[in-house]
Amino acid sequence: MASLRGLHVPARQFLFPSTSSRFPTLSARLFATESTISASPSRTVILHGISSSDALSELIDQHPVGSIDHIKYDPEKKRAFINYFGKAPALSFLGRIKSSTTELDAKLFHGEPIPPSTEVIAAVGLRGASRCIIINPAPRDATKESLAKVLTRYGQVEKVEIQPNSGGEKSFARVHFYSIHSALKAVRNIRKDEDMHGLGIHFTPDRSDAFLQERLHDARRPAAENVSGNLPNAVRLSDVKTAIGWKRLEWVVKNATSSDRPVLSSLKKAPQGSDIYLNFFYPRDAALFVQAFNSQVPRPLRGCGTATLVPRKHVEVSNYYLSRAASLGASRTIAISKIKDWTQITHARIFRDFAKFGHIIEIRVNEYGSLSLSELPHVMDAMTALDRIQANPDEFSRYVGTHIAFTSQKRLVPIIPKSPTDNAKAEDAHPPLPVDAASNLEAVA
Repeated sequence: MASLRGLHVPARQFLFPSTSSRFPTLSARLFATESTISASPSRTVILHGISSSDALSELIDQHPVGSIDHIKYDPEKKRAFINYFGKAPALSFLGRIKSSTTELDAKLFHGEPIPPSTEVIAAVGLRGASRCIIINPAPRDATKESLAKVLTRYGQVEKVEIQPNSGGEKSFARVHFYSIHSALKAVRNIRKDEDMHGLGIHFTPDRSDAFLQERLHDARRPAAENVSGNLPNAVRLSDVKTAIGWKRLEWVVKNATSSDRPVLSSLKKAPQGSDIYLNFFYPRDAALFVQAFNSQVPRPLRGCGTATLVPRKHVEVSNYYLSRAASLGASRTIAISKIKDWTQITHARIFRDFAKFGHIIEIRVNEYGSLSLSELPHVMDAMTALDRIQANPDEFSRYVGTHIAFTSQKRLVPIIPKSPTDNAKAEDAHPPLPVDAASNLEAVA
């Protein structure tokens, strides 16, 4: 156990075979919670006077203002809690209710907010998870009532729609759960159900998510007509002649954007040449970085040319899902806390488990704080890791009882400095991973 104290494995061979450049130490405390989303109670609207669940569904249909994480309806007190993914849709829904009816008492809920779970955040980014799923074809002889009764084993069902396919021979079912967590549970387990064996199942956009519907509409339009949805979110650093450490580059991005939220979704080196691609979650951060980087003399990175925006040829809805996951707290760094058994969760074990999902930039282990931090080059790698661990508890049984969540990359407090002995042991235990630049390069054209 002594070898675990302050063990710190630095980045190796990520951009160029070199030692990582030094960067200013971040002194902020570690921020590792179920989600790094701001715990604002203004994301939740409470409604009094809802006569039935059908009335609640009709109200949501009338005011499609944004994606809903979960709904809680209390028929005895005739009240409902609607928890949106953001403050803006909650305020928009509240404003519409107050302006359209006088029968309902609507206000922001100021109780303790429940943030989206890590499992839900990963599913949103990877598969566009929502409260709604499609079952195609619908089970034979199924009715709305019978299907809702069967699906309640996964969670409370808001409503079921059965509609004919375009061919007219078979029907498909659109199921709306009260929470994304219930829909996720259904997607993972419904194929194992004997009554639904062989049926296709996938997520579909929440009917209340008008913003996503607009993005889907934009994706079908020609790129020349789509201005607002086709803004570039990728940046190319050209003619990089010297070795640049990951931490140094991340520090430059942080200073240029001055943002508290995660801004970089990935960093990739071109398979040929000397260009580096930075992919941002939001186009405005990409534009801000380019302006700040090119205006500095000398350049903030030695031996580097200019930064240019890389235009998109078409709109990708997946980029929107990725940005949404980032706004909910997804990042490239995973924190494993509440570790009690260091014989099962060793540094070597963590390395082998998470190396399956992507090249590991850095692992930090703190025995005294029962904490491990694993950083990967792409947010998709981190989301895949968390999603896989949640979906395969038997394969990752060693992590039962621990708390695994995304953590902010900008608020990592330095853990006990490594000793030469520990560093040598780490290098021996984990030889550098080869970087397959061709496979890791994200398509930005």
